[in-house]
Amino acid sequence: MFSLTLFTMYGSIVIADPTIPKEKIPNNISINVRQQIENLYSSDPVKRAYAAVHLGNMGNKAAPSIPFLRSILNDNAFLKWSNPYSLPTPGFLTAGDVRTCPGKEAAVAIWRIKRSDAFEILFDALKDKNEIIRRNVAMALSETNNKRVLNPLIAAIKDKNSGIQEVAIPALGGFEDKIATDFLIDLMHDENNNIRLYAVQGLGNSKSNHATDALILALNDQYSSVRWAAATELGERNEKRAVDALIMILSKDEESHVRDSVAGALAEIKDSRSVNPLIVALKDNSSRVRFSAAYALGQIGDNRAVNPLVDALKDKDFDVRWRSAQALGFLKATNAIKPLIDALRNAQGDKYGNVRIYSAEALKKITSKEFGNDPEKWEKWWGENKEKFKSR
Repeated sequence: MFSLTLFTMYGSIVIADPTIPKEKIPNNISINVRQQIENLYSSDPVKRAYAAVHLGNMGNKAAPSIPFLRSILNDNAFLKWSNPYSLPTPGFLTAGDVRTCPGKEAAVAIWRIKRSDAFEILFDALKDKNEIIRRNVAMALSETNNKRVLNPLIAAIKDKNSGIQEVAIPALGGFEDKIATDFLIDLMHDENNNIRLYAVQGLGNSKSNHATDALILALNDQYSSVRWAAATELGERNEKRAVDALIMILSKDEESHVRDSVAGALAEIKDSRSVNPLIVALKDNSSRVRFSAAYALGQIGDNRAVNPLVDALKDKDFDVRWRSAQALGFLKATNAIKPLIDALRNAQGDKYGNVRIYSAEALKKITSKEFGNDPEKWEKWWGENKEKFKSR
């Protein structure tokens, strides 16, 4: 169960302004429906959004509320759906949060009520002069995956409203329709960098092979954020066809955040062809790339990476050191035992404990022994047992 929390943006809280007077609420409707319609007039945006959600949950019996829901489609008080197991951060979206607003929830409620003309009402609102209404409706329709909304959404995207494009273009891939995929591929030729970025996100949501081909081509886009996103999407798809192209970008892209994304993608794909290029990336001038390369090598599990990862235990960046220790634990590399003990000893004075924690954890995985973060105990044990490991 998710909960709604107010998400302030630029210090602004929008007060609802329904276009239908409150006294127009019918008397001959159920108490529950009437109560929720009345809540649409609340000064509390959370209460307004919850009212829309409850009306949608009621289904067709909440049909009398549709005109009132339509009247708050311009309500853009920023809210976030928050996972109750995480602590919300005022003013910021935290991991797992989804941004919403009462107007968007009202649009969702209209199609969930399932009155026969619900989609026509929303399609008409998608042409409204008010761009906030158009955006909120586009956000709602993007969640339906109903192919009836595909052509109206594409038409709305073409009206060049950046707010609509930001939410609707990435959603098109989820429709798994050739029209949607072809439209997204065409958008990859748009001169607007953000449009191509949104299109990459949409292609990432599509299972089509044509989408994969377009994502591979996007690795050479002129805009670095598009290249970054394309690499991320290919990794999430576990796309082995992209390995050669990703390796090329890892070695030549000038932007470190792109190389970092590529290393992350190769970690997801886990193809042995990428081992040597990732070993080279352990010497990258960006610590973030070195960090991701170490992680990828641990995930792939190829012993060619052992010695380079041992060298990386001495990296000047402590994040790279602990990630390398962790990777050596994944590899269960017995010839890394002494270097890991040394790394554990050298990290005793570190401000942060990750190198100590992951070195000890790696030693435990490799040796099946448990001496915690104490380098003296590990050293003593190693002196008594190292001959056994030399014979392996």
